[in-house]
Amino acid sequence: MSETKATLPKISEEEKELQKQNRELKRQLEEAESKLMSVDRAPEVKESNETLAVMENLRIKLEALERAQQVQTYTVDGKKPKYRTVMPEDILPTEESVTFTARCTNKVIPGYLDQHGREILCPHKMIMLKFAASDIRQDGKEQDIINFCTYSTHLKSEIEFLRNHPEFGYTFSDNMNEVAGHDPKEYQFRTKAAEQIGSMSPESVVGYAEMLRVPGWQSMSNKQLKGIILDHLVKEFKQQANDLQDKLKEKLLSVDQLK
Repeated sequence: MSETKATLPKISEEEKELQKQNRELKRQLEEAESKLMSVDRAPEVKESNETLAVMENLRIKLEALERAQQVQTYTVDGKKPKYRTVMPEDILPTEESVTFTARCTNKVIPGYLDQHGREILCPHKMIMLKFAASDIRQDGKEQDIINFCTYSTHLKSEIEFLRNHPEFGYTFSDNMNEVAGHDPKEYQFRTKAAEQIGSMSPESVVGYAEMLRVPGWQSMSNKQLKGIILDHLVKEFKQQANDLQDKLKEKLLSVDQLK
């Protein structure tokens, strides 16, 4: 009888590179630890602090690489790469991390269409802004409960992705004051408009701008046109809300008159 040999799964070039970098970082960390142990305990305080800083930076990079190895990097069919692994050049120092905030309980950001109509996915994994806090605001008799969700990252690749997102500055931002400052109702209108624009193809954006007769639309980028269209939609939504409110007032008045 012929023996059946077990076939080991092939390791991709990207995974090989990741393992190589992991080994190199561990080697550098061991060297730094050895250097720290050999430092004279009395006068070399400055050198000790510098070595500790190097070790901390290496540990951060190692943790990021180890997390990257656990991330699912392929789609269900096992063929087309969906997300890429975290590389050392993606990692910023912890103190340079950025927190993004939106006004809702949680928000999922899978990707977006760029100005050429190409789908841009999150670089490493689907990004989710999770509930962080609530704020109660009183306006006369009306009370509004505003929820906030956040996502913090020290990955340069994720920060660039989120800042290039067409909804950045509208439905979420890296400026807490900007997010918290809008009137609750207007923020809802801006969110609705941003979501509507986000699904528009570049051709639809150009067609909409032409219909609105935006001055100089031919020489504007898709991103600029989206901003103008968003402001127009917000005004439309406000007008619709005001018209509905006026109709409700009229109905209430007519009911009171019949009593």
